[in-house]
Amino acid sequence: METIEFQHLELRAPLYYLEASGLEPFETEEREEQAFCFELDGGEGISIEPDLRHWLGPLLFAGRQRPISAGGEGGFEIPAGHYLFAQLRGKRSREDFIYMGTEVQKDGLWERYRLENRVFLRRLFEDGLPVTQVLRPCSPPEEF
Repeated sequence: METIEFQHLELRAPLYYLEASGLEPFETEEREEQAFCFELDGGEGISIEPDLRHWLGPLLFAGRQRPISAGGEGGFEIPAGHYLFAQLRGKRSREDFIYMGTEVQKDGLWERYRLENRVFLRRLFEDGLPVTQVLRPCSPPEEF
């Protein structure tokens, strides 16, 4: 697997999505932007050596990018705030996403970020190629 570099991202405005029941996070071939939010296993979501088989919990929501014409009705958002972020180009599997997410988690814990117990998967296309992004909500580390 490729080396994952995480970045700290301050999302200044929320990203909005229309809920899409039945949308599969790891089996889609669609070329529109999609987002998913997963709960993480309580213990594995804060472990420096998580068990990859149990890290990813239930899917909380799934959706497609909301067109501006849809207004503010019937959707969900990736809220504005602080995130640990990583992305890889090319089609990615469930295992790739878990690897990306746990690597971001390890680096974040090492850097003393306070991580929330959920993770966002964002799938989009840039320059005609699929891109998979991991966004892990966090709080910056406390000063010593």
